[in-house]
Amino acid sequence: MSARPSRRTRERRSPTSGTNWIGAKAPRRLCHDWHMKQQHLEGLVIETIERARAGYPIEDDRIEFKQAWPLKEKARQLAASANRGNGNYVIYIVGADETGAVFTVENLEVADWWAQMSAKFDILAPDLLHHIIVPIDEGNSVTALLFATDRAPYVVSTKGGSPEREVPMRSGSGTRSATRAELLRLLLPQASVPTALILAVDLEALGNGGNGGCNISGSATVFLENTTPSGSMLPLHAMTATIEAEGRGYPLRVRIAGRETGIPLAFGVRIGHEGVSATGPGSFFLHFQARCDSSEKRFLQDVQDWTIRLSFGVAGSIRTAKVEGLLSRSKRSPRKAQVEAELGRWTLQGGVDEEYDGNPLVVPFFTGLNASGASSQAR
Repeated sequence: MSARPSRRTRERRSPTSGTNWIGAKAPRRLCHDWHMKQQHLEGLVIETIERARAGYPIEDDRIEFKQAWPLKEKARQLAASANRGNGNYVIYIVGADETGAVFTVENLEVADWWAQMSAKFDILAPDLLHHIIVPIDEGNSVTALLFATDRAPYVVSTKGGSPEREVPMRSGSGTRSATRAELLRLLLPQASVPTALILAVDLEALGNGGNGGCNISGSATVFLENTTPSGSMLPLHAMTATIEAEGRGYPLRVRIAGRETGIPLAFGVRIGHEGVSATGPGSFFLHFQARCDSSEKRFLQDVQDWTIRLSFGVAGSIRTAKVEGLLSRSKRSPRKAQVEAELGRWTLQGGVDEEYDGNPLVVPFFTGLNASGASSQAR
């Protein structure tokens, strides 16, 4: 049994991502800022454990497995993770290890545990935003703890040690004191990272005939919300798109669709040749394309569903906006000129061109930061 949550939770699974990438290295899974809803947190925890059980490495170094409740003496490690996050989330999964195995842990009151842990910090500790029980298997569960890190730097007291206080920093799997450059970076302002939603996607695969290869192309409508008056700029060179199905992944070449709007808007979204600028909510359009060889044709003819993942780097921030959606094979008849060439066409489930119970469904995911602090396209 795990600690009791403050609210009732529901199980909500996210797709796993054990993928063999066609023609490129798989990008890191990037996740979310600290405005994470409980169901998003639950989905991320379930996905992380599923990946661990499948033998895939957990590439997001802000997620930590804990077989048991951390002792108060481990406050230094939490401070180090929070300082590395610097405005992003830190998640503890209590009751599991790096293999995805689930353990029975002490049934304690989270408030009492947190009071002892936070007392080790000098004046200010990270905010414990959520603590929820996440069902994993029948009869098994873990406790997920979500910490906000937007008030870094976090300092721990050494209680009689020398020095008396320390600003720890996570480095790989270890903890050390922060350097001067890292301390300065903690104090620099971060650009606003907007929340992104996918409103519509249309994807198709066409064969070139005979033993020729094939082309995958499509378009997406993306909506940006929750921007601040200071605005955000999403550079084109930091935009990435991938599709995944049945253990295969295809990186897509991205370009912005539409004409350059030129004059900056006082409130809204502006398209430029270098990227998208947002000073308020609004939509923009993307086109993407990929080439594949003839050996992929049969797979493309048979695949029913794709997961599409979009990533948007933000100028002036080490965080990125991430969004994903589920694409299903379309029942529409191919255009006459493409009857023989079409291998498949897929649209967003519940997008603006497909409704569930009369209500459009958008598929939000998490905003986040990769462990290296750079966009996945730049690596």
